[in-house]
Amino acid sequence: MGRMGSWGYVRVTAAMLVGCSALLACTVETIEKRVTPAQPATAVDPSEPDPNSNADPPSDGTSGSSGTSGTSGTSGTPAHDAGASSSGDSGTPASSSSSGSSGTPSPFDAFQLRNLADINAYRATKNLAPIALDKTLGTFAMAGSVMLSQDHTPHHHFILAGNDGSLWNSGFQGGAAENQGDPGGWTKLSNDPVMNEMKQIDAIQKAMFDEGPGAGEPHGHYTNMMNPSYHRVGVGLLMINGSLYLTNDFSQ
Repeated sequence: MGRMGSWGYVRVTAAMLVGCSALLACTVETIEKRVTPAQPATAVDPSEPDPNSNADPPSDGTSGSSGTSGTSGTSGTPAHDAGASSSGDSGTPASSSSSGSSGTPSPFDAFQLRNLADINAYRATKNLAPIALDKTLGTFAMAGSVMLSQDHTPHHHFILAGNDGSLWNSGFQGGAAENQGDPGGWTKLSNDPVMNEMKQIDAIQKAMFDEGPGAGEPHGHYTNMMNPSYHRVGVGLLMINGSLYLTNDFSQ
């Protein structure tokens, strides 16, 4: 059984970022009080508004022991390539930004692709277009997972970037949202290294999806992963002694 802990999501809009750094911190503080996957974090590019999503929750997904899942701004798994937006309507994961149809090797590993596949499979249940892995966002997401493994504070990296303005130079365009897994690392689910990470990714994404649609913190991760306005995702996965630190950063 994975350890349940506080997790969060973060969402930022242009209006929120302008002179409102404290609002982000307060929002995350409130989110962290709840015992569940890390709350998601979101932000919106100063030049554009951040749309909300109303998708319904599917109950599908691999099960794995529960652990805390995505901090919005937290919940880390695969990273998606920046700038690449995938727009198919199929439910299978798209990695258009990661690999072309030419057969060139993908810059993403099997775990990032698994993270992407999970998200797109859930999006497909609501007839939402698949998103694509973004390399630039992936670099940002990995930095978020590294920081999470060091200070165990959901979305700390995301919040700092939002406060100093560097967020919008990290691959985000129009809007920014983040989901993270357990701040203490998702509990080990298998003795086999590959199977363990695959199961952890599945478990985290399922926990987020199972929040279902709705308003407020209890549905933040679901809202981020199912937001129809997001087309790219960055996945940062860090394994430490069998525990997985996962960060997923979404953008248009």
